[in-house]
Amino acid sequence: MMKEKEMKRVPKLRFPEFTDDWEQRKLGEIIERLTGGTSIAPDDYVESGYRTIPKGAINNLGIADMSGCKNVSEEFFVKNISSKTSTGELVTSLRDLVPTAPNMGRIVRICGDSEEFLMPQGVYSIVVKNNISEDFLITYSNSSEYRKIIMAEKNGSTQVHIRNGEFLNIDIPLPSYEEQKKVGEYFSHLDHLITLHQRKLEKLERLKKGVMQKLFSQEVRFKVDDGSEFPDWEEKKLGDDVQFINGRAYKQDELLNSGKYLVLRVGNLFTNDSYYYSDLELDNDKYIENGDLIYAWSATFGPRIYYGEKCIYHYHIWKLKFDENIISKIFLNYYLLYDVEKIKSQRTGGTMVHITKNAMEHRELQFPCLAEQQKIADCLSALDDVIEKQKATLAAWEELKKGLLQQMFV
Repeated sequence: MMKEKEMKRVPKLRFPEFTDDWEQRKLGEIIERLTGGTSIAPDDYVESGYRTIPKGAINNLGIADMSGCKNVSEEFFVKNISSKTSTGELVTSLRDLVPTAPNMGRIVRICGDSEEFLMPQGVYSIVVKNNISEDFLITYSNSSEYRKIIMAEKNGSTQVHIRNGEFLNIDIPLPSYEEQKKVGEYFSHLDHLITLHQRKLEKLERLKKGVMQKLFSQEVRFKVDDGSEFPDWEEKKLGDDVQFINGRAYKQDELLNSGKYLVLRVGNLFTNDSYYYSDLELDNDKYIENGDLIYAWSATFGPRIYYGEKCIYHYHIWKLKFDENIISKIFLNYYLLYDVEKIKSQRTGGTMVHITKNAMEHRELQFPCLAEQQKIADCLSALDDVIEKQKATLAAWEELKKGLLQQMFV
Protein backbone atom coordinates (compact mmCIF):
# COMPACT_ATOMS: atom_id res chain seq x y z
CA MET A 1 0.00 0.00 0.00
CA MET A 2 2.85 2.39 0.85
CA LYS A 3 4.56 1.64 -2.48
CA GLU A 4 1.35 2.40 -4.36
CA LYS A 5 1.06 5.73 -2.55
CA GLU A 6 4.66 6.62 -3.28
CA MET A 7 4.15 5.87 -6.98
CA LYS A 8 1.28 8.35 -7.28
CA ARG A 9 2.09 11.42 -9.40
CA VAL A 10 0.44 14.20 -7.42
CA PRO A 11 1.62 17.68 -6.37
CA LYS A 12 2.43 18.50 -2.75
CA LEU A 13 -0.27 21.17 -2.71
CA ARG A 14 -3.56 20.93 -4.59
CA PHE A 15 -7.22 21.82 -4.37
CA PRO A 16 -8.94 19.32 -2.01
CA GLU A 17 -11.63 18.18 -4.47
CA PHE A 18 -9.00 16.56 -6.72
CA THR A 19 -7.33 13.24 -5.85
CA ASP A 20 -6.53 11.54 -9.19
CA ASP A 21 -2.98 10.98 -10.42
CA TRP A 22 -1.42 13.36 -12.93
CA GLU A 23 -0.36 11.72 -16.18
CA GLN A 24 2.84 12.36 -18.14
CA ARG A 25 2.35 13.71 -21.67
CA LYS A 26 4.52 15.32 -24.36
CA LEU A 27 3.90 18.92 -25.41
CA GLY A 28 3.52 17.56 -28.94
CA GLU A 29 0.58 15.46 -27.75
CA ILE A 30 -1.36 18.42 -26.36
CA ILE A 31 -0.46 21.07 -28.96
CA GLU A 32 -2.65 21.01 -32.06
CA ARG A 33 -0.55 23.46 -34.06
CA LEU A 34 2.84 25.20 -33.60
CA THR A 35 3.37 27.97 -36.17
CA GLY A 36 6.68 29.77 -36.56
CA GLY A 37 7.53 33.35 -37.47
CA THR A 38 9.18 34.74 -40.60
CA SER A 39 12.45 36.53 -41.30
CA ILE A 40 12.05 40.31 -41.00
CA ALA A 41 15.02 42.42 -42.11
CA PRO A 42 15.59 45.89 -40.60
CA ASP A 43 14.55 47.48 -43.92
CA ASP A 44 11.21 45.65 -43.80
CA TYR A 45 9.99 47.75 -40.87
CA VAL A 46 7.91 50.82 -41.64
CA GLU A 47 6.45 53.69 -39.64
CA SER A 48 2.90 52.34 -39.55
CA GLY A 49 1.12 49.18 -40.61
CA TYR A 50 0.68 45.73 -39.11
CA ARG A 51 2.35 45.33 -35.74
CA THR A 52 4.90 42.60 -35.11
CA ILE A 53 5.41 40.60 -31.93
CA PRO A 54 8.38 42.24 -30.14
CA LYS A 55 11.30 40.21 -28.79
CA GLY A 56 10.43 41.36 -25.28
CA ALA A 57 6.81 40.18 -25.49
CA ILE A 58 7.54 36.89 -23.70
CA ASN A 59 7.65 37.13 -19.90
CA ASN A 60 6.67 35.27 -16.72
CA LEU A 61 3.29 36.96 -16.23
CA GLY A 62 1.31 35.17 -18.92
CA ILE A 63 0.37 38.32 -20.87
CA ALA A 64 2.42 39.40 -23.89
CA ASP A 65 4.19 42.73 -23.41
CA MET A 66 3.48 44.53 -26.68
CA SER A 67 5.19 47.81 -25.73
CA GLY A 68 8.11 47.26 -28.13
CA CYS A 69 6.10 46.57 -31.27
CA LYS A 70 7.42 47.53 -34.70
CA ASN A 71 5.39 47.70 -37.92
CA VAL A 72 5.48 46.10 -41.36
CA SER A 73 3.55 47.08 -44.45
CA GLU A 74 0.28 45.43 -45.49
CA GLU A 75 2.07 44.02 -48.55
CA PHE A 76 4.76 42.39 -46.41
CA PHE A 77 2.14 41.08 -43.98
CA VAL A 78 0.06 39.47 -46.75
CA LYS A 79 3.20 37.97 -48.32
CA ASN A 80 4.00 36.30 -44.97
CA ILE A 81 0.42 35.60 -43.89
CA SER A 82 1.30 32.07 -42.73
CA SER A 83 3.29 33.65 -39.86
CA LYS A 84 0.44 35.72 -38.50
CA THR A 85 -1.10 35.49 -35.06
CA SER A 86 -3.90 37.44 -33.43
CA THR A 87 -5.34 38.70 -30.17
CA GLY A 88 -6.26 35.89 -27.78
CA GLU A 89 -3.70 33.41 -29.13
CA LEU A 90 -0.78 31.92 -27.22
CA VAL A 91 2.79 32.67 -28.28
CA THR A 92 6.24 31.61 -27.15
CA SER A 93 9.83 32.25 -28.18
CA LEU A 94 12.24 29.41 -28.87
CA ARG A 95 15.31 31.62 -29.14
CA ASP A 96 16.96 34.23 -26.92
CA LEU A 97 19.81 36.70 -27.34
CA VAL A 98 20.65 36.33 -23.64
CA PRO A 99 22.75 33.19 -22.91
CA THR A 100 20.81 32.48 -19.70
CA ALA A 101 17.58 32.49 -21.76
CA PRO A 102 15.41 33.84 -18.90
CA ASN A 103 12.19 33.89 -20.96
CA MET A 104 12.79 31.33 -23.70
CA GLY A 105 9.99 28.77 -23.80
CA ARG A 106 7.64 30.73 -21.56
CA ILE A 107 4.11 30.98 -22.94
CA VAL A 108 1.99 34.14 -22.96
CA ARG A 109 -1.38 35.22 -24.31
CA ILE A 110 -1.84 38.25 -26.56
CA CYS A 111 -4.46 40.47 -24.93
CA GLY A 112 -6.26 43.62 -26.03
CA ASP A 113 -8.55 44.66 -28.85
CA SER A 114 -8.97 42.35 -31.84
CA GLU A 115 -5.87 42.65 -34.03
CA GLU A 116 -3.62 40.59 -36.30
CA PHE A 117 0.15 40.54 -35.82
CA LEU A 118 3.16 39.20 -37.72
CA MET A 119 5.60 36.96 -35.84
CA PRO A 120 9.36 37.31 -36.42
CA GLN A 121 11.66 34.29 -36.58
CA GLY A 122 11.97 32.53 -33.22
CA VAL A 123 8.43 33.41 -32.14
CA TYR A 124 5.73 30.70 -32.40
CA SER A 125 1.98 30.69 -31.98
CA ILE A 126 0.45 27.76 -30.11
CA VAL A 127 -2.99 26.22 -30.56
CA VAL A 128 -3.78 23.56 -27.95
CA LYS A 129 -6.05 20.55 -28.37
CA ASN A 130 -9.49 20.22 -26.77
CA ASN A 131 -9.57 19.52 -23.02
CA ILE A 132 -6.29 21.37 -22.49
CA SER A 133 -6.43 24.55 -20.42
CA GLU A 134 -4.44 27.40 -21.95
CA ASP A 135 -4.04 29.04 -18.52
CA PHE A 136 -2.64 25.79 -17.11
CA LEU A 137 -0.09 25.58 -19.94
CA ILE A 138 0.91 29.23 -19.43
CA THR A 139 1.39 28.58 -15.72
CA TYR A 140 3.37 25.38 -16.24
CA SER A 141 5.77 27.24 -18.55
CA ASN A 142 6.84 29.27 -15.49
CA SER A 143 7.34 26.31 -13.14
CA SER A 144 10.82 25.48 -11.86
CA GLU A 145 10.75 21.96 -13.35
CA TYR A 146 9.88 23.26 -16.81
CA ARG A 147 12.57 25.95 -16.60
CA LYS A 148 15.16 23.26 -15.75
CA ILE A 149 14.12 21.32 -18.86
CA ILE A 150 14.43 24.44 -21.03
CA MET A 151 17.93 25.12 -19.69
CA ALA A 152 18.94 21.50 -20.37
CA GLU A 153 17.56 21.53 -23.92
CA LYS A 154 18.88 24.91 -25.10
CA ASN A 155 21.50 25.03 -27.84
CA GLY A 156 24.09 27.68 -28.74
CA SER A 157 26.19 30.03 -26.63
CA THR A 158 25.38 33.58 -27.73
CA GLN A 159 22.01 33.33 -29.50
CA VAL A 160 20.53 30.32 -27.71
CA HIS A 161 17.60 28.37 -29.10
CA ILE A 162 15.50 25.21 -28.85
CA ARG A 163 14.59 23.21 -31.93
CA ASN A 164 10.89 22.69 -32.63
CA GLY A 165 11.17 18.92 -32.19
CA GLU A 166 12.96 19.28 -28.86
CA PHE A 167 10.27 21.67 -27.64
CA LEU A 168 7.42 19.37 -28.65
CA ASN A 169 9.19 16.42 -27.00
CA ILE A 170 9.21 18.08 -23.56
CA ASP A 171 7.33 16.11 -20.90
CA ILE A 172 4.46 17.83 -19.10
CA PRO A 173 2.59 16.45 -16.07
CA LEU A 174 -1.12 16.78 -16.74
CA PRO A 175 -4.09 16.54 -14.35
CA SER A 176 -7.73 16.28 -15.37
CA TYR A 177 -9.18 19.12 -17.43
CA GLU A 178 -11.20 20.34 -14.43
CA GLU A 179 -8.07 20.56 -12.26
CA GLN A 180 -6.13 22.20 -15.10
CA LYS A 181 -8.78 24.92 -15.28
CA LYS A 182 -8.79 25.46 -11.52
CA VAL A 183 -4.99 25.72 -11.31
CA GLY A 184 -4.76 27.87 -14.43
CA GLU A 185 -7.44 30.31 -13.30
CA TYR A 186 -5.86 30.60 -9.84
CA PHE A 187 -2.47 31.57 -11.24
CA SER A 188 -4.09 33.81 -13.86
CA HIS A 189 -5.65 35.85 -11.03
CA LEU A 190 -2.32 35.87 -9.19
CA ASP A 191 -0.50 37.09 -12.32
CA HIS A 192 -3.10 39.83 -12.74
CA LEU A 193 -2.47 40.98 -9.18
CA ILE A 194 1.31 40.98 -9.71
CA THR A 195 0.84 42.96 -12.93
CA LEU A 196 -1.19 45.58 -11.06
CA HIS A 197 1.60 45.93 -8.48
CA GLN A 198 4.18 46.23 -11.27
CA ARG A 199 2.15 48.97 -12.93
CA LYS A 200 1.83 50.79 -9.61
CA LEU A 201 5.60 50.63 -9.17
CA GLU A 202 6.19 51.90 -12.71
CA LYS A 203 3.70 54.73 -12.08
CA LEU A 204 5.53 55.72 -8.88
CA GLU A 205 8.89 55.69 -10.67
CA ARG A 206 7.47 57.88 -13.44
CA LEU A 207 6.06 60.21 -10.79
CA LYS A 208 9.48 60.49 -9.14
CA LYS A 209 11.12 61.24 -12.48
CA GLY A 210 8.53 63.94 -13.17
CA VAL A 211 8.93 65.48 -9.71
CA MET A 212 12.73 65.57 -10.14
CA GLN A 213 12.30 67.28 -13.50
CA LYS A 214 10.06 69.97 -12.01
CA LEU A 215 12.21 70.53 -8.91
CA PHE A 216 15.62 70.68 -10.57
CA SER A 217 14.39 72.76 -13.52
CA GLN A 218 12.92 75.15 -10.88
CA GLU A 219 9.48 74.88 -12.46
CA VAL A 220 8.32 74.14 -8.92
CA ARG A 221 9.96 75.87 -5.94
CA PHE A 222 9.61 75.28 -2.21
CA LYS A 223 9.01 78.17 0.13
CA VAL A 224 10.38 78.96 3.55
CA ASP A 225 8.17 77.70 6.41
CA ASP A 226 6.94 81.27 7.02
CA GLY A 227 5.74 81.48 3.39
CA SER A 228 8.55 83.70 2.12
CA GLU A 229 10.63 82.92 -0.98
CA PHE A 230 13.99 81.19 -0.91
CA PRO A 231 16.89 83.02 -2.61
CA ASP A 232 17.56 82.48 -6.31
CA TRP A 233 19.67 79.46 -7.17
CA GLU A 234 23.35 80.22 -7.64
CA GLU A 235 25.18 78.97 -10.74
CA LYS A 236 28.61 77.51 -10.10
CA LYS A 237 31.03 74.94 -11.42
CA LEU A 238 30.57 71.58 -9.73
CA GLY A 239 34.28 71.44 -8.93
CA ASP A 240 34.11 74.68 -6.95
CA ASP A 241 32.46 72.91 -4.00
CA VAL A 242 32.88 69.21 -4.76
CA GLN A 243 36.16 67.31 -4.92
CA PHE A 244 36.21 64.22 -7.14
CA ILE A 245 38.78 61.75 -5.77
CA ASN A 246 39.91 58.86 -7.98
CA GLY A 247 40.08 55.34 -6.63
CA ARG A 248 43.10 53.08 -7.04
CA ALA A 249 43.99 51.25 -10.25
CA TYR A 250 44.76 47.61 -9.49
CA LYS A 251 46.94 45.06 -11.19
CA GLN A 252 45.26 41.67 -11.47
CA ASP A 253 47.79 39.99 -9.16
CA GLU A 254 46.95 42.54 -6.43
CA LEU A 255 43.32 41.39 -6.28
CA LEU A 256 42.82 38.60 -3.75
CA ASN A 257 40.02 36.11 -3.15
CA SER A 258 40.09 37.04 0.53
CA GLY A 259 41.74 39.76 2.56
CA LYS A 260 41.37 42.65 4.99
CA TYR A 261 39.55 45.08 2.69
CA LEU A 262 36.85 44.52 0.10
CA VAL A 263 37.66 46.10 -3.30
CA LEU A 264 34.64 47.86 -4.79
CA ARG A 265 34.55 47.87 -8.60
CA VAL A 266 32.04 49.51 -10.95
CA GLY A 267 30.36 46.19 -11.75
CA ASN A 268 29.67 45.61 -8.04
CA LEU A 269 27.47 48.71 -8.02
CA PHE A 270 25.15 47.34 -10.69
CA THR A 271 25.11 43.64 -11.62
CA ASN A 272 28.29 41.90 -10.46
CA ASP A 273 28.14 40.40 -6.95
CA SER A 274 31.60 38.80 -7.19
CA TYR A 275 34.12 40.68 -5.04
CA TYR A 276 37.89 40.85 -4.73
CA TYR A 277 39.86 41.81 -1.62
CA SER A 278 43.13 43.51 -0.73
CA ASP A 279 45.53 43.63 2.22
CA LEU A 280 47.16 46.87 1.05
CA GLU A 281 47.31 49.79 3.48
CA LEU A 282 46.62 52.98 1.52
CA ASP A 283 46.07 56.70 2.10
CA ASN A 284 42.71 57.53 3.69
CA ASP A 285 41.33 59.03 0.48
CA LYS A 286 41.53 55.59 -1.20
CA TYR A 287 38.92 54.13 1.17
CA ILE A 288 35.18 54.69 1.27
CA GLU A 289 33.05 54.14 4.34
CA ASN A 290 29.39 53.67 5.11
CA GLY A 291 27.42 56.73 3.98
CA ASP A 292 29.99 58.14 1.53
CA LEU A 293 28.74 59.59 -1.75
CA ILE A 294 30.45 57.97 -4.74
CA TYR A 295 30.18 58.26 -8.53
CA ALA A 296 30.85 55.56 -11.13
CA TRP A 297 32.28 57.29 -14.18
CA SER A 298 32.92 54.36 -16.54
CA ALA A 299 30.45 52.10 -18.40
CA THR A 300 27.12 52.43 -16.50
CA PHE A 301 27.73 55.68 -14.68
CA GLY A 302 26.12 57.75 -11.99
CA PRO A 303 26.08 58.54 -8.26
CA ARG A 304 24.98 56.57 -5.24
CA ILE A 305 25.37 56.68 -1.48
CA TYR A 306 27.49 53.71 -0.40
CA TYR A 307 26.14 51.55 2.40
CA GLY A 308 28.54 48.88 3.61
CA GLU A 309 31.81 48.11 5.30
CA LYS A 310 34.98 50.17 4.87
CA CYS A 311 36.48 49.24 1.52
CA ILE A 312 38.96 50.26 -1.17
CA TYR A 313 37.34 51.67 -4.29
CA HIS A 314 38.53 51.07 -7.82
CA TYR A 315 39.91 53.66 -10.24
CA HIS A 316 36.64 53.89 -12.19
CA ILE A 317 34.84 55.24 -9.13
CA TRP A 318 35.14 58.71 -7.62
CA LYS A 319 34.63 59.54 -3.96
CA LEU A 320 32.95 62.92 -3.59
CA LYS A 321 34.20 65.19 -0.85
CA PHE A 322 32.36 68.41 0.06
CA ASP A 323 31.30 70.59 2.99
CA GLU A 324 27.90 69.37 4.23
CA ASN A 325 27.30 72.80 5.73
CA ILE A 326 27.06 74.04 2.13
CA ILE A 327 25.71 71.04 0.22
CA SER A 328 23.28 68.38 1.42
CA LYS A 329 24.60 64.90 0.60
CA ILE A 330 21.15 63.50 -0.16
CA PHE A 331 20.29 66.51 -2.32
CA LEU A 332 23.56 66.19 -4.26
CA ASN A 333 22.94 62.50 -4.87
CA TYR A 334 19.50 63.24 -6.36
CA TYR A 335 20.79 66.24 -8.31
CA LEU A 336 23.59 64.20 -9.88
CA LEU A 337 21.12 61.41 -10.73
CA TYR A 338 19.00 63.97 -12.54
CA ASP A 339 22.11 65.36 -14.22
CA VAL A 340 23.06 61.91 -15.54
CA GLU A 341 19.86 61.89 -17.58
CA LYS A 342 20.68 65.37 -18.89
CA ILE A 343 24.18 64.26 -19.89
CA LYS A 344 22.76 61.25 -21.75
CA SER A 345 20.12 63.32 -23.52
CA GLN A 346 22.72 65.91 -24.65
CA ARG A 347 25.02 63.30 -26.17
CA THR A 348 24.57 62.80 -29.92
CA GLY A 349 25.59 59.54 -31.57
CA GLY A 350 27.58 56.64 -30.15
CA THR A 351 27.30 55.08 -26.74
CA MET A 352 28.20 56.87 -23.53
CA VAL A 353 31.02 54.82 -22.01
CA HIS A 354 32.48 57.29 -19.51
CA ILE A 355 32.62 60.89 -18.35
CA THR A 356 35.88 62.61 -17.50
CA LYS A 357 36.83 64.12 -14.16
CA ASN A 358 37.65 67.42 -15.84
CA ALA A 359 34.23 67.54 -17.51
CA MET A 360 32.49 66.92 -14.18
CA GLU A 361 34.53 69.55 -12.34
CA HIS A 362 33.71 72.16 -15.00
CA ARG A 363 30.05 71.21 -15.31
CA GLU A 364 27.96 74.29 -14.47
CA LEU A 365 24.91 73.68 -12.29
CA GLN A 366 22.59 75.92 -10.32
CA PHE A 367 22.40 75.28 -6.58
CA PRO A 368 19.72 76.43 -4.12
CA CYS A 369 20.53 77.43 -0.56
CA LEU A 370 21.05 74.62 1.97
CA ALA A 371 17.57 74.95 3.48
CA GLU A 372 15.88 74.51 0.08
CA GLN A 373 18.25 71.64 -0.72
CA GLN A 374 17.06 69.87 2.42
CA LYS A 375 13.39 70.35 1.49
CA ILE A 376 14.05 68.87 -1.97
CA ALA A 377 15.98 65.98 -0.42
CA ASP A 378 13.17 65.29 2.07
CA CYS A 379 10.54 65.31 -0.71
CA LEU A 380 12.44 62.87 -2.94
CA SER A 381 13.43 60.66 0.00
CA ALA A 382 9.77 60.35 0.97
CA LEU A 383 8.94 59.31 -2.60
CA ASP A 384 11.76 56.76 -2.52
CA ASP A 385 10.37 55.32 0.72
CA VAL A 386 7.02 54.74 -0.99
CA ILE A 387 8.76 53.18 -4.00
CA GLU A 388 10.82 50.84 -1.79
CA LYS A 389 7.67 49.71 0.05
CA GLN A 390 5.98 49.01 -3.30
CA LYS A 391 9.04 47.05 -4.45
CA ALA A 392 8.85 44.98 -1.26
CA THR A 393 5.12 44.32 -1.80
CA LEU A 394 5.74 43.25 -5.40
CA ALA A 395 8.65 41.03 -4.35
CA ALA A 396 6.46 39.34 -1.70
CA TRP A 397 3.77 38.49 -4.26
CA GLU A 398 6.40 37.21 -6.71
CA GLU A 399 7.94 35.06 -3.98
CA LEU A 400 4.50 33.67 -3.12
CA LYS A 401 3.94 32.74 -6.75
CA LYS A 402 7.37 31.10 -6.95
CA GLY A 403 6.62 28.99 -3.87
CA LEU A 404 3.19 27.96 -5.15
CA LEU A 405 4.64 26.97 -8.53
CA GLN A 406 7.04 24.63 -6.73
CA GLN A 407 4.27 23.11 -4.62
CA MET A 408 1.38 22.86 -7.09
CA PHE A 409 3.12 21.02 -9.93
CA VAL A 410 4.50 17.49 -10.11
